[in-house]
Formats: sequence, C-alpha cells, structure tokens
Amino acid sequence: MVLMFVLWLVSLFISKGIFSFLREKYGKCTKAIVLEEESGGRYSSYTYIYQFNLGGKVYNGKVSKNENYKPGDSV
Repeated sequence: MVLMFVLWLVSLFISKGIFSFLREKYGKCTKAIVLEEESGGRYSSYTYIYQFNLGGKVYNGKVSKNENYKPGDSV
C-alpha cells in the first residue's frame, strides 16, 4: 500500500513537470469569455463556464473558483 502511494506521488511530480514543460514550450495565450455561473454547493463556491477560440476552433471549459466573475467577463 505504501509502495503504491509512493509510486503515485512520483508519477504526479513527473506528470506535472512534463505538463509544465509542454505548456511553456507550446502554450498559447488567448482570452476566454465567461458564459455562465453555476452555484457551487456546500462551500459557496461557483463553477464558471467559459469559452475561447483558438485557431478557428471553439473550446469550452469549467473552472471552480471563488472569484467575482459574471457572464460576459473576459478572463
């Protein structure tokens, strides 16, 4: 059990390093628009649904944060 935890922890550090490297080397900056805000739940956090366009393709996503975004805001 401990070995599995250690292996998981090592893989987590390796994957974060790889993702950071790829983001720095190939990442692109763009502006996203907040489409809607969903109420969180027990902890009063919110989920913001955003959308951005990159290279002619539209991407959607969600992020949970305690921010004061409103639909139509740019992030």
